[in-house]
Amino acid sequence: MGDAFSLVLAAHLIGDFVAQTDWQAANKETSWRADLAHVLTYHLILAVLVLPVWHDWRAALFLGISASTHAFVDRRWPTRLLLGSTRSKNFAAIWGVIAADQAIHLSVLAISFYWVVPLRLTGKERRSMEEPDRVSGLDDVVVAATELSLVDGEAGRLVYRGHDATELAETRSFEEVWHLLFVGHLPSEGELRAFRERVRAGAPTSREEHEAVRRAASGEPLSAVRSALSALASVRELRPWLERSPDGVGDEALGLGGAMPSLVALVHAELAGGPLPRDAFDGATVAERYLAAVTGRAVPESLTRTLDRYLVLTADHGMNASTFVARSVASTGADVGAALVAAVAALSGPLHGGAPGPVLDMLDEIREPARARDWISRRVREGRRIMGFGHRVYRTEDPRARTLRRAALAGGLGRTDLAVAVEQAALEVLVELKPGRPLHTNVEFWSAVTFEACGVPRPLFTATFATSRMAGWTAHLSEQVRHNRLVRPRAAYIGPLVAT
Repeated sequence: MGDAFSLVLAAHLIGDFVAQTDWQAANKETSWRADLAHVLTYHLILAVLVLPVWHDWRAALFLGISASTHAFVDRRWPTRLLLGSTRSKNFAAIWGVIAADQAIHLSVLAISFYWVVPLRLTGKERRSMEEPDRVSGLDDVVVAATELSLVDGEAGRLVYRGHDATELAETRSFEEVWHLLFVGHLPSEGELRAFRERVRAGAPTSREEHEAVRRAASGEPLSAVRSALSALASVRELRPWLERSPDGVGDEALGLGGAMPSLVALVHAELAGGPLPRDAFDGATVAERYLAAVTGRAVPESLTRTLDRYLVLTADHGMNASTFVARSVASTGADVGAALVAAVAALSGPLHGGAPGPVLDMLDEIREPARARDWISRRVREGRRIMGFGHRVYRTEDPRARTLRRAALAGGLGRTDLAVAVEQAALEVLVELKPGRPLHTNVEFWSAVTFEACGVPRPLFTATFATSRMAGWTAHLSEQVRHNRLVRPRAAYIGPLVAT
């Protein structure tokens, strides 16, 4: 309420100034009508200036009128009495007039503050309560400034630090893009070798770390990965980051991010009840090591490149749900392990990163291209969601889906023919049955085709997404700790002001 008090006080100081500086007018026998017109005109201007601050015409009008009344009384009484008392040198009268005048000041000020503040609180904030949909889901609410990525939903464009993500996917490796996000520029050959070693060094190596991961590996794969990540952070004794070097915090984040491919592979082997392949972690890149570990076999370079392309395209994506969660947790000063575990937890919901599996379930049910239109039309008429279509931000085709589709067609990956038929049928049915809604193919539709072609087990689809997004999460955490402010949004209260 400090801003309310400041404005009320300022209004009355201005009123006092107007009344007591016009000595020449006060010394003349001006009519009360002239005084009233003079003061009201001046302070109605004040009310208009207050209105944009509080957005409530009653508060602004009351403030202007109360200040005007204050100035009018001053012009008609204390100023004239003081002039008369000064001429007659009646000092007792002078002090009496001053005391009475100040009592009037304090009384009017108290009354103004008592009435104006409730008007302000029930004006601006009442409209917020009546329109909660304006902030539902934080649509279009800017919660942070970032240099990492731009999602241009209208143009269908994704940018990483000034580089088009789809171009990077065709020309750069995942580690190069991770370096771009985390460090700030594309690496030289020497920098890339050093960065790959830093990422690889994050994998659990000690017996204690392996045992902690194995003990945590139970339940659904993503939940097991989340528990394993938390266990690894605990074994490494990560501490809250406040009052510590941002570089050291960034190293901790990169270490856990680099551990993610190994964690997924270890969890998968533990849940499957079999040992990891002996050469599972011998590959030079994240994509090579990951595919060898989760498939248990040598993978052709073409498929490794296909997965690497996917990892680049999904490395970061603006202020999505999991990234917002990670930055929110980090803003409290919590250790980076807590922030990354929270980000992985956000992926357990099917609305964020969980669609590739259901996309393959859909392809399984349709089976043949000729059945696609009838199957999709029936689902849409039943009011059920078609996974792999529509996006919260993109109002045109997801550029990542376009890139993965092109790669799938060029490489003849898996069930590409069926996927193309289903995609085309879905787009036609959605235009027909949901006109006016921008429902285009999103990245998860073609991610499903990519994963299946690369041999990634279906239960690991979301964990694979988490592996790629570690690049973005670690970069966001590094950015957050360097420019931290505790995340503390407001809620639109829609309950009663007084319980009945």
